[in-house]
Amino acid sequence: MTLQKAALITGSAKRMGADMALYLASLGYDIALHYHHSQEEATKLAEAIESTGQICYLFASDLSQSTEIMILMQKVLQKLPYLNVLINNASIYPRIPFVDTQEELFDSCMNLHVKAPFFLTQHFAKGVQAGVIINVLDTQIRQNLTHHFAYQLSKQALFHLTEMSAKVLGPSIRVNAIAPGMILEPVDLQGTLLPSSNHRRKVPLQRKGSLEDIRQALHFLLTHPYLTGQVL
Repeated sequence: MTLQKAALITGSAKRMGADMALYLASLGYDIALHYHHSQEEATKLAEAIESTGQICYLFASDLSQSTEIMILMQKVLQKLPYLNVLINNASIYPRIPFVDTQEELFDSCMNLHVKAPFFLTQHFAKGVQAGVIINVLDTQIRQNLTHHFAYQLSKQALFHLTEMSAKVLGPSIRVNAIAPGMILEPVDLQGTLLPSSNHRRKVPLQRKGSLEDIRQALHFLLTHPYLTGQVL
């Protein structure tokens, strides 16, 4: 008998989150598809996932609100009590320098990239017997770049959360992270595609990565039983 398995992916209505949701469905995971504003995209994606034969539930939630974080995990576990994967993917990418960063923007980055993953991880650990958590970082966190100051700072905090939570949640729950480089063109806070840059010249392989690269990393972290507290 095949064991049931399910994944909650935050911010999974579009872009990389949507691709991960479809990929996990192809691996036999039922999907808890979280979104905030992107209801239309989430609905279409749910239809695509269900066409693979897997179950997909939609969960609208504002992860900047503490009460909604707890309610989200409660609702997911009610629908999918066999949940065993959490992917903290929801993100914003504001290009605001340090001196221009307002409190509202700072709080938005910290809430979405640190506070929500912290408490979702906590509630996940309380609600499952065993599982895997994958946090989505950014390869630039090791360079201390400052052009997206609040974003970079919050992603660095998520990196430390990955390492620390891996220590306290083992051995039943493994916590790792994927830190993508240049995969998709970035978008601003309004979802507008930002102009292409010359980042390719800074990459040793002289090319962008692909969503297939992310899928391979995801599969590796899900299936490697002796890996925790690491970043790909």
